[in-house]
Amino acid sequence: MTTTTIFLLPYAGGSCASFNFLITELKKAGRVFPLELPGRGKRVVEKLCTTPAEAIDDYYRQIEEQINEGPFLIYGHSLGALLGFYVAQRLTENGKTPTALIVSGNAGPGTITDRDWHSLPSDQFFAQVKALGGMPPAFFSSQELLDFFEPILRADFRISSELLPVVPEQKVNVPIYAMMGADEDRSDELNNWGKFTSSGLSTRIFPGGHFFIHQAKDQLLEAILRPPIGPAAE
Repeated sequence: MTTTTIFLLPYAGGSCASFNFLITELKKAGRVFPLELPGRGKRVVEKLCTTPAEAIDDYYRQIEEQINEGPFLIYGHSLGALLGFYVAQRLTENGKTPTALIVSGNAGPGTITDRDWHSLPSDQFFAQVKALGGMPPAFFSSQELLDFFEPILRADFRISSELLPVVPEQKVNVPIYAMMGADEDRSDELNNWGKFTSSGLSTRIFPGGHFFIHQAKDQLLEAILRPPIGPAAE
């Protein structure tokens, strides 16, 4: 029986540990590769990516090295969703088409936002990060953690701010399943992803904010293991 290889792309500031809450179940279904960019996690000694091109190139190389002859799919949350799209586009152009692109926490390319956070003073920057949720309160009371993660988060938010306004000229020939939390900014624009695929879009809005994925773990696992690709739905 052919198994599907699953690649996981984390949110800004995330690492290969960001999806630990999914790994055990996903490994029962196939090969799973939680990825990370340089400068964090197992790659902490490497130089941070600070441009979209660097990040896309890095993820592309990681995925290309692990693709075998079987099917594979990409799941990304937030920044990982954006980067996942561009990586899927490049893979497809090179004859290595994912069976699906699953995205969450992001309304997709071309959604202009005011999240140009990477240039804010530290206090304002971390206020914005805190508002997103996903970080335990202890994180913001530890100066050591703030000092360590600040350059990582700034680099990732810079990449996001430069990618979001860009409208790709070419659609990707990969079905997309897009999810967001009802309380997220621009969740009403989730169907925007349909502009960038020629292979169908499905959407779903969940209760919660940007990190709804932790409360919707079972539904997220179901989406990754059995993507409900087809006409858009609420």
